[in-house]
Amino acid sequence: MKHRLSLLVVLGLLAGLMAPMALTAMAEAEVPEIEVMMSPWVSSPMPDYVDDPYNQWLNDTYGANFKLTASTEFDTEILLRFASNNAPDLVIFDNVTQLDKLYDEGVLLDDWTPYLDKLPNTMANVTDLAKQFFDRDGKMAAVPTAAGDQLFSFHIRKDWLDTLGLEAPDSPEALLEVLRAFTHNDPDGNGQDDTYGFTAAGGGTGSGELRNLLLLFGHPSFYVSNGEVSHPLLDGSFKEYLDFAKTLVDEGLIDPDWYTQGWNERKPNLFQGKFGLVWYPSEALLTETNEGRGGDGTVVDMYEIMDMPSGKLAPNGVIGTIRTVSAECGADAAKMDIICKLFEDTALPNADYYKLRYGYEIDGFIMKDLGGGSMYINKTDTTQFHACSNAIPESFPALWNWGKIVCSYADGYLAGAGEEPDEVVKKISELNQKWHQMDKYEEDYKILSADPSIQEESDRIMSEFEINYLLGNATDYDAFVEQWKNAAGNALLEDAEQTFKDYGLME
Repeated sequence: MKHRLSLLVVLGLLAGLMAPMALTAMAEAEVPEIEVMMSPWVSSPMPDYVDDPYNQWLNDTYGANFKLTASTEFDTEILLRFASNNAPDLVIFDNVTQLDKLYDEGVLLDDWTPYLDKLPNTMANVTDLAKQFFDRDGKMAAVPTAAGDQLFSFHIRKDWLDTLGLEAPDSPEALLEVLRAFTHNDPDGNGQDDTYGFTAAGGGTGSGELRNLLLLFGHPSFYVSNGEVSHPLLDGSFKEYLDFAKTLVDEGLIDPDWYTQGWNERKPNLFQGKFGLVWYPSEALLTETNEGRGGDGTVVDMYEIMDMPSGKLAPNGVIGTIRTVSAECGADAAKMDIICKLFEDTALPNADYYKLRYGYEIDGFIMKDLGGGSMYINKTDTTQFHACSNAIPESFPALWNWGKIVCSYADGYLAGAGEEPDEVVKKISELNQKWHQMDKYEEDYKILSADPSIQEESDRIMSEFEINYLLGNATDYDAFVEQWKNAAGNALLEDAEQTFKDYGLME
């Protein structure tokens, strides 16, 4: 009898011990696993011995086990994953062609509209044009981030203008005179003939930054004018650009290696200050030049964004990062709640955007608002937030891939090595603010998604004639336009017209 009682007591104790263990196992089993799949920014894998703080932050913050699959063969692998009924949950697409291929097969979430009431901050960053871009018969096919590109513009050597007693150019003709002076009048005062008005990096395949001079004369692509679709080849602005650019080439006002050199090959002369006008984003130009000059800070007094002497700048982006989920994930209410909360919490200007995108707080960095849309992140915090590295992505840059989930180049991010921004960072912030205030061409053309093969043929014909014209090997512009129209242009015009009508941009 005593043995039977003892056995019952033991069994009772075991049951008491096992109950919490069973509950714990059940709780762990209920934590959703959310796989995120994308084409990576950085393809190098994370070492096995390094804990991923971004992954841990996501898991802790959103109560899920996040898994990142960054495939360098994304275009192929994403199709195989869906074809084998092994779809990831959250998918980050690089372009709308990838999205539509799977959306049309019915393997993605059919419509985000029922979830929009959970995404007010997210949708506040989505323009009406972007909403139309993702409209599929009244259904919303994806949820993009805030749109934004790198802020490219023409930067002119303000110090050279002052040295030569020149005014900022207010017309293309005045700009030519300035570029002549920059080339021939020794603006750096070293007594040598070693400066040029402009520079480009064609890499042996194209005109490089020369093509951006088109912005002085007209719209960069298809646009609606007086109820019809037009294009710079048809309105004459491309010819004006070609003649202007050819003058630079013929007179030697441009870096003589403009056609053959690559982007990085040109940098040593750029950092030495050999060019009077450059096409670059302010942040990259000032940061890289300052580093190339040994961090002496002289770049602060060198460049200003040039007010366009005619024309306008190109517009910013329209759609941002393209994000959606598999149909299977869309049917899982728990996963959708987590993903909607992730989108909403990391929508600009929320601080969690900067955490996942740049490591603010996750890597121990501090952040300060500089005003005017600029956020400064100090990347030299000394708390050693993670034992393996103070700034983990600097050592293991694949960690930045997490940031692709939320990425927008409209975030105003600036980084520095001090607790307070230095003069270079302040100047970048000032120039970025000016960029946002400048006039831009209509952004409508950025919603076009014509047949890639036709677009490639158009690009080939334009680039081939452009180079030959600039080098003096072609002169018949009218024949070139007819060739372009017959081979690709007419088809692209028809596609643009239909797209603009579908989006209500023309009747």
